[in-house]
Amino acid sequence: MSYQAKLDSFDLEIIGGDGNGVHDTWEKNVDQPDIVFAAGAYPKSMGLKERTISFRAVFRKENYEAHEFFVAHVSGNLTHSFVHPIYGPLKIQVRSVSVVNESIKRRAFVDINAVETIDESDIPAFSPDVKHQIEQDIILAQKQQMTQFAADMKTDLGPAAQTVLSKVLDPTRSLLAQYGKVSWAIHKYLSKINVVKTTFEGLLTEITNPADSIISAIDYGTSLPGVIISCIAKTVERYAVAAKQVKNSPLAFVRSFQTSIQQLRKSAGELDTTVLACAVQIQALYVADLYVADESNRTELAKTESSRIWNADGTMNYQTSLPQVLSVSDLELSLQYTCESIQASIDALRAAQASEVLVYTLKKMSANLENYIDRVKLQREKIIEVEIDTEMPVHAICLKYGLPYMAAERICSINKFWNPSFCSGKVRIYGK
Repeated sequence: MSYQAKLDSFDLEIIGGDGNGVHDTWEKNVDQPDIVFAAGAYPKSMGLKERTISFRAVFRKENYEAHEFFVAHVSGNLTHSFVHPIYGPLKIQVRSVSVVNESIKRRAFVDINAVETIDESDIPAFSPDVKHQIEQDIILAQKQQMTQFAADMKTDLGPAAQTVLSKVLDPTRSLLAQYGKVSWAIHKYLSKINVVKTTFEGLLTEITNPADSIISAIDYGTSLPGVIISCIAKTVERYAVAAKQVKNSPLAFVRSFQTSIQQLRKSAGELDTTVLACAVQIQALYVADLYVADESNRTELAKTESSRIWNADGTMNYQTSLPQVLSVSDLELSLQYTCESIQASIDALRAAQASEVLVYTLKKMSANLENYIDRVKLQREKIIEVEIDTEMPVHAICLKYGLPYMAAERICSINKFWNPSFCSGKVRIYGK
């Protein structure tokens, strides 16, 4: 008994019976963490592992010599189209090839072990996590800002700065009350700092602290630089939370956030450069978070658009509510405004003769965002313009140019149709 199958251009005769044929293996990916003082297991399903496929193909008589070409073909680093005798067409990657050659009988058995591959659109959204990269940059930049703050204090106060820096502070109390009797120079310095701290702390109570705050996870210590940098960072982050709640697109968020920060900087006094440096870090983090959310929406949209529209009984399974995704121009403009803000902070730090270590971290943050958007732009569909001579529905345009049926919703969003059922003239579509 044998089965007929096909791998790329090769017609295969697969031996059946006696345990042969095509073997398919589906294995679940189960995590089994050890539970202390518990006899049972607490397994967690993490989906399926890759499906493995193995079969034995026979080449005999006049087809005997073809096995050499077949072995050479599957030995290459290629993804192959395989027509399964039971489950139909699928994509595979060959992992191993074994040949039993019976040249006297002009017969060769070729054992194939392969793994099924998936389309790129089926891969869960996972950036080379741009948000994680920005979070690591922020943790480093915040520590560098504390070091810079201490260095600036030594420049302003000289040897007396050590007295200020060695004091263990309670962030909830006034600075002047905790330092008590100090020199006039220190008192004057602390008074200006305390005004900013009090003003910013008053703003903290107006907006709820975010549950996933990276700033709350940073150890700022109990010295004056840590108390001040922590207060500024938390205040700036609350402004970012408020801007994100109102505007959920990166471009709109950036505009709203920058407007708020401009107002905040008016009360920063001599700490304006410090506030600006904190602000651009938080802006980059929240923009990266919106980028990751958009990538997840795009993956969901691709799955929805490629899903089956017509059910077996002839009813329609059409979803009118699709995930909203960002255009390339929105991504580029939000990146441009964010990078411009980072550059403005870098210029201010250099004008204040700050450490180049902090400048380098901010430049790295900007580069991480740019690299991410570059990768995204390479993967995004291109918008092309086509000429429609005869009026037709937008769904027929999708059919004509090989687009998914439900891509009609997105095509309507990038065109100004007076009636989607009668489209003609120049129409913008997504190129395949």
